[in-house]
Amino acid sequence: MSNTIHVCQLLGSRSLLSPEKGRQLFEKISELLKEDSSIVLDFADCQYLSSSFFNESIGKQLIERRWTAAELQDQIRWENLAEDDEVDLLLAIENAVTKLHLIEKDIDPDDFYENNLPDS
Repeated sequence: MSNTIHVCQLLGSRSLLSPEKGRQLFEKISELLKEDSSIVLDFADCQYLSSSFFNESIGKQLIERRWTAAELQDQIRWENLAEDDEVDLLLAIENAVTKLHLIEKDIDPDDFYENNLPDS
C-alpha cells in the first residue's frame, strides 16, 4: 500500500526553504512509515525548495533508519519535482549516506566536517 503526501498542501506553503518545514514533513513521513506502507511525495505546486529542507525531511530518514539509498527509494518515492530540485534531493540523500558511514565508524559527522574541511 502506498500513501501520497501532497507536500505543499500539508505544509501550507509553496516555498519550502527552511529546516523547520523539513522537520514537519519528516514527522509526517515517520508517522506513515509506522503503518508499513510506502510513501509518494507529491511536490505539485511547490515552487521553491532547498537542500536544507531535503536534509531534514529525507536525509534524516535515511540516517535514523540506517537505510541505504536504495532502501530509502524503495520506501519513499517522489513526483512532480523540478529537475533542479531533484538534484538537491539526491544530494541530500548522498550527504546522508556519507554521514551514516561516519556514524557507523563512531565518527561524529559535525566534528569531522568542522576539523577536516578547508577554510573558505
